[in-house]
Amino acid sequence: MYSYANFEISLTASDADRSKIAEFLATKLENQADVFDVTEWPATSFHVEELAIALAQFAIHASFNMDGCIVNDYASSDFSIAYANGTLTVDSNEDAEYDAIMIQFDYPDYEMFCDRFWDDDNDCPLYTEEEYEEFCTWEPAFVVDDGRILPHEPSMGTSKKYKVTPDAVILESSGKDWDDDDEDWGEED
Repeated sequence: MYSYANFEISLTASDADRSKIAEFLATKLENQADVFDVTEWPATSFHVEELAIALAQFAIHASFNMDGCIVNDYASSDFSIAYANGTLTVDSNEDAEYDAIMIQFDYPDYEMFCDRFWDDDNDCPLYTEEEYEEFCTWEPAFVVDDGRILPHEPSMGTSKKYKVTPDAVILESSGKDWDDDDEDWGEED
């Protein structure tokens, strides 16, 4: 399924920081004529959220809004992302598509697992053997349509809030109350 994003980025930053941010975005958004008004960037909502997180970590003292939509073969979904003062808020009307599976039963060994989960270049597995072993302990694991494997059921068109520092990204809330054991599942490297 082909998916692309159209969005605008409104940025509040000094002129010097704005230039650095434009260079950063140009690297991330290859082949875009205007990195603040992006059209038909081949991406899913996951990629847009990943870009927003990377931008927030890069421009920690700036603030920005990203508003747009994701378009695929079947539908279009709007999103709005805001970042200020170390908090990134992601709002989307997209319903996450996923399968709830038991990894250890559907993929009884790492080789079978790797046959399904390869990176975008199709030259190496998306996950290490240690990650596979952890996934086997989850009952169930949630496989999102873009290949991510999550320990909790993805939220359906809700808001997510992240605390962002230069070294860490921590999911603070996701449209439902989280148990204390769930706090660190949204951490990014």
